Amino acid sequence: MRRSLPILAISLIAVIVFGNSSSTWAGKKPKVKRYKEKSGIIEMISTGTMSGKETIYFDNWGWLEAKYTETTIKVAGFTQKTKQLTLLDGEWTYNIDLNTNKGTKMKTPLFDELNASAKSKGNDLTDTGEEMMKQMGARKVGKGVIAGKNCDIWEIKDMGTKTWVYNGVGLKVETGFAGMKIVQEAKSAKFNVAIPAGKLKLPANATITEGPDISDIMKGLRRK
Repeated sequence: MRRSLPILAISLIAVIVFGNSSSTWAGKKPKVKRYKEKSGIIEMISTGTMSGKETIYFDNWGWLEAKYTETTIKVAGFTQKTKQLTLLDGEWTYNIDLNTNKGTKMKTPLFDELNASAKSKGNDLTDTGEEMMKQMGARKVGKGVIAGKNCDIWEIKDMGTKTWVYNGVGLKVETGFAGMKIVQEAKSAKFNVAIPAGKLKLPANATITEGPDISDIMKGLRRK
């Protein structure tokens, strides 16, 4: 779990979901913006221990976001292929195995805390997220250009993670853990564009069960 936490934390907090006409709002309405861009389509490529591709669609300032991922993981002669959808929809996050059309539903980590903190300070989540990343041990180490966008580079040394962030959106992530290395990098990033119909909702007839609440884990990271 700890290996995936840096990516999740940056994605949901700084760089930690509400619908358009193709989605039905089913939870609490966010009070602030998650990203500084209203919508976007990002094409990511993964290399290293995990290889594959990911297409990200988001709208409504990032409060509705779908990640379609196809990956192959090779470790010590073991190979695993996955095809999944991760959908953030306001206070809810869904993870769907697209091969079986089965998945889980859980509370979006720190949804209430992040919104309340950002609103009280008159900020959006990109601002609040920087404060929280620092509390988790992250620091800004430089700047770089990914897919033509000028990014800030954030590093969490203890977790072996660097992330390139543009207006709150992670465009590149380098993760090193237990001898493994994974690089996810945007080859294309388009913002304030129309999102194709049907991309920002669950697959038809998907079977959903309740999943774990990881907010307590992330709160614990902030206290360390």
